[in-house]
Formats: sequence, structure tokens, C-alpha cells
Amino acid sequence: MMPEGSPGSHGRFQGLPAGQWSADPDTGVVALTEAALARLLNPDPIDKWYILDPEPIARGQFAVVYHCRHRITGEEFAAKFSSRWRLGADCTSDIVHEIAICVMLRPTPRAVQLQDVFKTDAEFVLVME
Repeated sequence: MMPEGSPGSHGRFQGLPAGQWSADPDTGVVALTEAALARLLNPDPIDKWYILDPEPIARGQFAVVYHCRHRITGEEFAAKFSSRWRLGADCTSDIVHEIAICVMLRPTPRAVQLQDVFKTDAEFVLVME
């Protein structure tokens, strides 16, 4: 359980109300309204809340994953840094889809839990269990 004042205590991941998301019937891609995405994003820099290991634990073509520890609770997570630009194209919608699906699956104990989301000009950072 996150202590008061930490990112997870804000109730940001308590589901998505109707009208705050939509799914494309042809592709299945879930989109969020700007208000919904803004509610999910932590406005602080990630290093305010988490200590990142200096070396990544995994690398992919468009993402790098670091082990991190919450500064207040000491809980350990994985921080996935996903590039918003891939092969010269803006892929923000792909990452927003991933965020939306994680939030929708939040009540499910058998799914990886999203703990926090950060955004920079170049990437999104998804902190997951």
C-alpha cells in the first residue's frame, strides 16, 4: 500500500469512466481523452519518486527497462522507458493504448499492475510491478 502523498495514493488508476476512452472497432486500439491521460500522468520527474538502477535489466528496439525502488516505501518495480518516436513516426497512440489496457486490467490480480506513469518530450515511463 502506498503512503499518502505518493503517486499510487492518488486514485489515478481506479478505472476509466465511460466517455474517457474509446476503442477503434477495426484495430482494437484503445484511445484516451486528453483529460483521462492527464489524470493518469504523474507530473513530477520520475527520480522524485523512484531510485533507478544505473544499468538496464532489458532492452528492446523501442524501450529500455530499469529496476527501480520507490523512495518512500522501498517497494521494487520495473520502469519501462518507451520511446514516443519509432522509425521517424510518432507512436504515442501505441503507448497510450498500453497504458489504457493496464488501467482497465487494474482490478485483475492476474495482470501486471501499473503503478505510475510519467511523460517526457521523448518518452513515456511506465512503472510496473
